[in-house]
Amino acid sequence: MSKTGFREKLQDLRLSGRKTVSAVPYWFRHQRAFDEVATYCSFVGYGSSGHSLLGSLLNAHPEIVISHELDVFALLKRRYPRWLIFSMIMQRDDEFKARNREWNRYDYNVSSQSQGQYSRLRVIGDKKGGRTTRWLTTNPELLGRLRRTIELPLRFIHQVRNPFDNIATKARQRKQMTVESAVDHEIQVYAGLCRTMDRVRQELDPAELFELRHEEDLVACSARTLAAACEFLGVEPFPEYLADCAKVVFPAPKRSRDDVTWTAAQRDQVGDLISRYSFLSGYTFDDAIARPA
Repeated sequence: MSKTGFREKLQDLRLSGRKTVSAVPYWFRHQRAFDEVATYCSFVGYGSSGHSLLGSLLNAHPEIVISHELDVFALLKRRYPRWLIFSMIMQRDDEFKARNREWNRYDYNVSSQSQGQYSRLRVIGDKKGGRTTRWLTTNPELLGRLRRTIELPLRFIHQVRNPFDNIATKARQRKQMTVESAVDHEIQVYAGLCRTMDRVRQELDPAELFELRHEEDLVACSARTLAAACEFLGVEPFPEYLADCAKVVFPAPKRSRDDVTWTAAQRDQVGDLISRYSFLSGYTFDDAIARPA
């Protein structure tokens, strides 16, 4: 690296703050691999939709690194440069490895595959679906900033789960509220995310967006869906990789909606959202697996 390039990186660190200094060794370690990256991958959608599972499965591919919960759009908000974002993605993956890839009582390890390492780095990205959508709600200009900062083809993964399960899972986390108030609150949050996703889907080129359903795609047809995701990202879906990933997918989707009490009005509100947005079409309160209408 030239002296000019090194001075520019020092200036980047001064602007971004001390916490980023620890990521610098990752740039020195992986800079040649960063030059080979062909695609940047981002998750969008809603919390508690199965993003952590899919992100971990993709991260097990020998040509993909997807960090867990880094929140790249927060870095874009602070105008971090690409080299530093890529370095922090690698750092975050090491941190998740140190946690034994456990999150919210789930184990996301894929044995005999490439989590935490790569043979050739072709795809890099971050798994932070719900938070990314909230960023795009309040700061829609960040999508353009992502394009200008990363300067690579972008690929977005939009994973949908039954809205009743999304809302129930998030409502149960609000311990300080009554169940009814928590469900009311999360319905409004979810509705806002749907509005943003409706807009974002129109702003993206069709080739930039991969959409799947947690229940019928990732859980019921994990190998086939993961193969399609790999092809979308431009890497080969190796048979051994698909087989090992399929072993860690849950045998059935969890019906979180049964863990809270719903009023008739609340069920009607969610039903109205389902009828309003095509990407939710086919979901009902009673279905275990949704079939699009």
